[in-house]
Amino acid sequence: MGVLERMILAPLPAQLPLLRLLIPLLAFAFLAFAGVMIVSTGASLLARPWRPSVARRLRELPFGGPAPWIVFGLAPPAGLVFLLSASLAGAGLDAGAYLARILALALAAFVALRLHARRGHPAAGLIGLLFLLGAAFHFVATLTLVTFPEKWARHAAPLPFLYSIQPAVQFKLFLACSAFLSGAAILLSRGGRPDPESVADRDDEAALRRVGCGLILGGALVAPPLLVWDLYTAPDISLTLRVFGSALLMLGLLLAGAILALTMLRRGHARHATAAAILGLALLGTLAYRGQAARADAAREPERMVAVAAEARYAALVAEQESRYRTDPPDEALGERIYRERCSSCHAFERRLVGPPYDEVVPKYAGDLAALAEFILNPRRVDTSYPPMPSQGLRAREAQAAAIFLALRVTGEADASVFGPGASSESRSGEPGAPARTEEGP
Repeated sequence: MGVLERMILAPLPAQLPLLRLLIPLLAFAFLAFAGVMIVSTGASLLARPWRPSVARRLRELPFGGPAPWIVFGLAPPAGLVFLLSASLAGAGLDAGAYLARILALALAAFVALRLHARRGHPAAGLIGLLFLLGAAFHFVATLTLVTFPEKWARHAAPLPFLYSIQPAVQFKLFLACSAFLSGAAILLSRGGRPDPESVADRDDEAALRRVGCGLILGGALVAPPLLVWDLYTAPDISLTLRVFGSALLMLGLLLAGAILALTMLRRGHARHATAAAILGLALLGTLAYRGQAARADAAREPERMVAVAAEARYAALVAEQESRYRTDPPDEALGERIYRERCSSCHAFERRLVGPPYDEVVPKYAGDLAALAEFILNPRRVDTSYPPMPSQGLRAREAQAAAIFLALRVTGEADASVFGPGASSESRSGEPGAPARTEEGP
């Protein structure tokens, strides 16, 4: 993955909080979509022998078309390839390479499950389910590996596997939460729009309601012990108030979902399907946030090393650019760009705008290009009939380039040798080390 390493630029410390926000957001998008796909496909394969019509509606549940697969199934892990690599650049864990390989499994699963949804081939559904289970497991294992910095140096497999009991526990917890969300999605679908006159449609709707409520109840019953097991096996450094608080929130969401499912089962309706779906999304979102909180706390020291290395690289790049800037001669093209971006709103060459026309002002500096550059750098009020000219915050070399451009445009000649190859100053207007200047000008 040398190509990937060359594509990644380590983030600055100010960018790390944004990465901590984007990583769980993309992880949530993939896990929610993959979880519904896994559970609905598995339920469809199990229902096929005894209720083919229910199996068909279950396999068509996860959106059907290729667009959701691209947006939720492929784009999030593809984005995480770069975000996770950037957040751990130089830390010794090739997490981005793992996720790039997982993309191949997700793509194979997409092709097989698409064939299963359109043609109903059980073999394609089983193959797609296995591929998607593999992609989801290794996705969870990769994110979990970040919470074990002590294992990074010893882990050299193409994909992370059972380096600890934690990936297995977290994957089971993900499946339980996915069953909860999938049950809510089935209740929302209710088999499409059944014909009220059709006994078969009513039977299918009742079967889907029982399956949906059963999945919610099953997820709500299985997830709590897995959550406790996950906390028990987690590294001590990752067990913070945020992790415990999110675990308590997940327990509350599971309890609320179980109550809704029991109510719908007892009364024979699915009126609380929307509320159950909201609880399911909140459950997967809290799971993704909890994982990011644990990763951030466990990998705090490696991230600090990444930030220090990034600052050093950035400082070296700035020093290289500044060295080149000091030795390059003033550039007419740079002066023209500065004129367009900074000066053209107030000055023109042949007519008065806010300030005087350049055709009247620039000839006064004929033979004294350095004085014109100094005036651009340090504007001062000369003619009281014009408003004060504000300082533009230019560097000395930028002011010299602007002076060369104006002189060439107005008089047709400019002797840039008066500035010398290294006559630039590093200070800008208003910065320490810059000459004192006023906020006035003609």
